[in-house]
Amino acid sequence: MKHKLDITLLILFFFVLSQILGIITLEHTTQINKIQIQNKTEYKIVEKKPIGTERITQNDKETQKNVLITIILGLLTGFLLMKLLIKTKSKNLWIIIYYYITYVLTYITLTAFLSKKVSIILAITIIILKNIKITPQLIKNFLEILIYPAFALMFSPIITPLGGIIMLILLSLYDAYAVWKSKSMIELANFQLNTKFTGLLFEYEEEKENKKQKKETQTTTKLQKVQNTEEKIETKKVKTQKAKKQIKKIERKNYRKALLGGGDLAFTTIFTGTIYLYLGLYVAILTIIFSTIGLAYLFYNSEKGKMYPAMPFITFFAIMPTIAYYIVYFLNVI
Repeated sequence: MKHKLDITLLILFFFVLSQILGIITLEHTTQINKIQIQNKTEYKIVEKKPIGTERITQNDKETQKNVLITIILGLLTGFLLMKLLIKTKSKNLWIIIYYYITYVLTYITLTAFLSKKVSIILAITIIILKNIKITPQLIKNFLEILIYPAFALMFSPIITPLGGIIMLILLSLYDAYAVWKSKSMIELANFQLNTKFTGLLFEYEEEKENKKQKKETQTTTKLQKVQNTEEKIETKKVKTQKAKKQIKKIERKNYRKALLGGGDLAFTTIFTGTIYLYLGLYVAILTIIFSTIGLAYLFYNSEKGKMYPAMPFITFFAIMPTIAYYIVYFLNVI
């Protein structure tokens, strides 16, 4: 297993929570829209679909094509922008972009439940809390997942289940290539870790190895104190510096980071939201369960110190309930 069991379970918990929040946000928005539409003479909305969804049908291939092209172009634009920022080492510019995107997405999520004024104040407060050192990691990750329901609100109503499957497969192919072949995704992750990271992040130390480090440090200090003569003062200083450097290297090696990228959370939340709107709550719950199994399988079989693309594993399992649903549907029709 790549990370400690408790850290792995925490990541899986937040992964599930992100999707559940996406469904709750969509449902809440749907109920508000239904009330607004019921006051009008024209009421054509389909059950469990927000305003405008009635225009999107399973057979509307042109619309789905445009939506997928828009998402892909948006991804390419974002990726090229990040590559440019990495190449030019424009860390400050990325930090500004990060704060802006975080504010907008958090604001969109909050406005589904609260007034605009309250959402603005809370969104700013959340950004501050999320980016100060004294805020515990657990709280930071709770605040982080408030971003992802916004993606569900924007994209889930205009993507069909088939379009969602195509989206996930394309993203999985790209993710696998960017991690295993071009290494660009690893470069992007390292850049963000040194500035501002988008996604879930847990930092922890391995306790067993830390105990050994303390013993080694104490032993080194005792040996250095034995040298009392003036002739050995310089030697003592050199050895002390070397010992400190070795200890720092050991600490860096054992100071681990467990992370899950924002893209993995965002696109899974979009897909689950789409399944909820089109196929209902039960299939959406199965999608959450299966996608989580896929992520858990990755963590269980991955090795320490290696980077893996999460989307191929998530996608393979996440699309199973939808495919099974359509197989059963067509068998019943036949």
